[in-house]
Amino acid sequence: MGLLAVEEARRVEEAVAAAEARTAGEIVVVVRPRSEGYEGARALLAGLWTLMAAAAAAAYLPWHVDPVWLVLAQLPALALAWSLAGWAPLLRTALPPGRAARAVHARALAAFAEHGVHRTRDRCGLLIFVSELERRVEILADEAIHQRVGASGWAQQVEQLVAAVRAGRPGDGLVAVIEQIGTILAEHFPRRADDTNELPDAPRQ
Repeated sequence: MGLLAVEEARRVEEAVAAAEARTAGEIVVVVRPRSEGYEGARALLAGLWTLMAAAAAAAYLPWHVDPVWLVLAQLPALALAWSLAGWAPLLRTALPPGRAARAVHARALAAFAEHGVHRTRDRCGLLIFVSELERRVEILADEAIHQRVGASGWAQQVEQLVAAVRAGRPGDGLVAVIEQIGTILAEHFPRRADDTNELPDAPRQ
């Protein structure tokens, strides 16, 4: 599923199940290819590359070439540049950090609601949100967890998972972070005798 291979997704699902076996908390993992389309940044990149190519062509092609052909040649060049600008490693370079952070946070909030993380019986749901293009991670917890741990309580796990994603080991990073979060949740929210699995364990997009 995109960032995660099939085997990695299976390992993540098993890690969530193992963590939840010790706690009343519910862990949801969402992995997205990107949090936004970033059409503006992509168009800017494509436009700049096309203009640079046109300037180079005008400088080096024979002067007898009809300017109309130069203009017409920019159309396929622009199409090619638009396609290349959508390639994640290139598009990532054009994203202001603040813009990417806002987009990922907004998408994580939407995923929190979309996947029902706020609907658990004890209000102890937690979302691990990974956005591949931006290489950013958000960990959002419902109010019961937030009251005990606080937003800053997950800074270490966020940093660790971001490093794993950048190193090309998202599966390993997720499994390790899920185990750590499971330990923290088990301390504050031990599993109850009548506990049920309220949210699916498999990672989602």
